[in-house]
Amino acid sequence: PKKIILFGRYARGKAHNHSDLDLLIVTKTLAPRGQRSAPIIKMLAQDYAEPIDVVVRSAQTIKDWEQVPGSFAHQVLTEGIVLYASDLTMKTTIVHSRCQPKTSFTTPYAKPLKKTGGSSPPTHSS
Repeated sequence: PKKIILFGRYARGKAHNHSDLDLLIVTKTLAPRGQRSAPIIKMLAQDYAEPIDVVVRSAQTIKDWEQVPGSFAHQVLTEGIVLYASDLTMKTTIVHSRCQPKTSFTTPYAKPLKKTGGSSPPTHSS
C-alpha cells in the first residue's frame, strides 16, 4: 500500500467497547471489487480483537477528492492518523492506546486484548 490511515472513533480518541477499527488503505491501483478489503480484514482479524472495517481506495481517487469538503477523502485526510506511508523516509508504527494487537509488544503500554464471546456489533460497510 501507499498509505494506511486510521480514521473514525479510534483516530478521534472516542472509541468505546463496541467501536470498530476503521482503516483506509490507499493503493496505487485497485484490485477487483471482491478482492480489495476481505484479504486485509482476514489478516488483521488474526491479530486484533476489535471488529475491523477496511476501505480501499486508489491514490488517484483520494487525490481527486481530498480538496472537496465533506467528502470521505477530505474527512479522513483531515481527521485521520497516518499509520504508514510509503513515501516517508522513516517509517513509524503508531500504537493507539485503545487498539492493541492480541499479542504483546515490548513496549510497556501495549496491553493484549482478549476476544469476547458473542457476536460483534454491525459496522458500516465499505
